Amino acid sequence: EDFYGSHLRLLVLAYVRPEVKFESTEQLKKEIAADGEFCQASLSIPEFAAFQKDPFLTPWEVQKPPAIFASQIVTSAPLKETLQSLPPLQPGFARLFLTRHGETDANEQGFLCGGDHESQLNAQGEKQAEELAQELLRSVDGFAVVGSSEQRRAMGSAELVAQRFP
Repeated sequence: EDFYGSHLRLLVLAYVRPEVKFESTEQLKKEIAADGEFCQASLSIPEFAAFQKDPFLTPWEVQKPPAIFASQIVTSAPLKETLQSLPPLQPGFARLFLTRHGETDANEQGFLCGGDHESQLNAQGEKQAEELAQELLRSVDGFAVVGSSEQRRAMGSAELVAQRFP
């Protein structure tokens, strides 16, 4: 199943597995499904059982068709509207924004990247990261930290976002 363009809600509760280098897209999809099954099963552990009914993790109906910002940023609603609909942060809590790096030549050619495969952003990937930075600038007050993995494509994307939030 193609999961690109699908909604993803993530609540980090525990370690699942180390980073793995996949040899094929099919292997990647199989492992994503296995990770999902593992996480679903983990919700039956007493320590995590309360999260089964957490409103954040339960399905919701999307009332609007996906909005496309600039050329590639897709969300179910304008980012600012989505962020404003979130409950206020409680003292001692933080909000974590996760995003995928911009496009690389390897991505554009359909190659899997990860682990020891270094690939930097191409012109389209830089444009995507800039567009994300602009949309975030319109939508959030700032960030305490902007970080990434050590992969050049991730660092390049993070750097373009961080430049907008001194």
